[in-house]
Amino acid sequence: MDQIELLPSQLARRNWIILAFLLLASLPFGNLGLSIGDGDSLIDAAETIELFVSINNTGSVDASSVSALLSSDEEYVTIIDSLATIGSIAAGELVSLSEAFLFDVAEDIPDLYAIPFHIKLMDSNGHQWETDFFLPAHNKSVISGYV
Repeated sequence: MDQIELLPSQLARRNWIILAFLLLASLPFGNLGLSIGDGDSLIDAAETIELFVSINNTGSVDASSVSALLSSDEEYVTIIDSLATIGSIAAGELVSLSEAFLFDVAEDIPDLYAIPFHIKLMDSNGHQWETDFFLPAHNKSVISGYV
């Protein structure tokens, strides 16, 4: 399982660390997970990916009714489930979401392509925190470099 640390926007009122976990299981829909892939822990062409996140409120103020919205303007990605309901996160608390986001990867994605994503966190008081990150994708059917 890969772990990626995302840094919060400099305009954020509270400090957040978002850890994104990829689980790429070789399981069909309806079993233990929703990922459809070859189980190699990589984002590959034509796979369905579950993106799990952990959010750490490193600030000194509790956040209530927190939700997260995942987006990408990328043509090679179709987000299936973009909204995660987190609930309350106490100051200093780390909350892990076991079923956060779900997206499909196009068959024609270039090899070693950096997929851009954006996560926006919102709470019941109208506070928002946003960050951008990239996840690498692979396409074994595309030959890169010299043969």
